[in-house]
Amino acid sequence: MNNCCAFVEALLVKAFSEARGAAFSWDARRHRQMMIASTTDYFSPVTAAIESGMALQAPSADVPPHPWTLIQGWRSQWRSGHTFLVLDHHAETDNVLVLESNAGFGLDGVGYRGLGNLRDVGLQPPADWWTRSDVWTWRRICSTYPSGGRLG
Repeated sequence: MNNCCAFVEALLVKAFSEARGAAFSWDARRHRQMMIASTTDYFSPVTAAIESGMALQAPSADVPPHPWTLIQGWRSQWRSGHTFLVLDHHAETDNVLVLESNAGFGLDGVGYRGLGNLRDVGLQPPADWWTRSDVWTWRRICSTYPSGGRLG
């Protein structure tokens, strides 16, 4: 198992370093941002992704997420936070496909929230993931992290 910040960092940095090569830079300072080492930036994983060119600031938290949205959410500031990716949003059902590393929501490692661990379901989510009753809606994600969230 690993933590949510380390998982998102590893996935994004690997993808961008392979795609951009020498044009992409990641260092210890950015790693500390991803690990939320600062007490001044509650959303430092998203800040790190935006500043490094891996993400764009989302226009509004009120708008459903685009595919591959990075989220830093807080149930309670500094006490219960989570970094994860929304891979897709199904507009008709409002369901979101969440990829995360977690020891909750039916996971004990890396997986899709409400669908299971990757080692059990495989890399591809079920073709009809948005029809599954255990998959969370965007509204539920927003209400679960009431202390705010930042998207990139």
